Amino acid sequence: MWKFYWSTYWLPTLVSSGRLDPPKNFLEGLKQGAGSDKSHIPGIRTLRDAVINAFGHINDELMRRFNNAFFTFEEFLEFVVWTSNLGIVDVHWAPYTEQCLPCQKDYRYILHLETIQEESRILLKDVGYPERFHLTTQHRTKGYTYTPLQDDFHYYKDLPESLMARILEIYKHDFDLFEYSKNIGSILSYTKAVF
Repeated sequence: MWKFYWSTYWLPTLVSSGRLDPPKNFLEGLKQGAGSDKSHIPGIRTLRDAVINAFGHINDELMRRFNNAFFTFEEFLEFVVWTSNLGIVDVHWAPYTEQCLPCQKDYRYILHLETIQEESRILLKDVGYPERFHLTTQHRTKGYTYTPLQDDFHYYKDLPESLMARILEIYKHDFDLFEYSKNIGSILSYTKAVF
């Protein structure tokens, strides 16, 4: 798995964050493959193939040099913007409006994760489950980290407004469809006030 993550995420993030200068054929390979197929798997494949073609299948020297590298949340968001600008869509952070086609399907229920406890009770009752059934909200990675649980807004508190604007542009249809605020000032001021 590490080799997959290395060529699909780690090395490209090193490039997008400016820590590693790519060979010229890397960016050319991305431009040639990007945009030809907007589905999620080919986008990831385009990125991985460009890495393999430019850097070699597995570059042991680069892996040794950068295997302990870590990325900030800001660098991750810059990576998301970078791949989006290249036309590469990753299913893990692709906008829901590109994945689920909520405007083309007649969904009876769309639940928000932040209020899943209350909303799932209504859903289960409506579809006929007894009240004793409920959806769990425990994420499967819980227990694998020692980071104390806290509101996710703390990740956004020191982000540049220009980066937030670019992220909100990528997810603008999701914000509209699911009725979330796109006001950068209120998001950033909320995070600064809380933290």
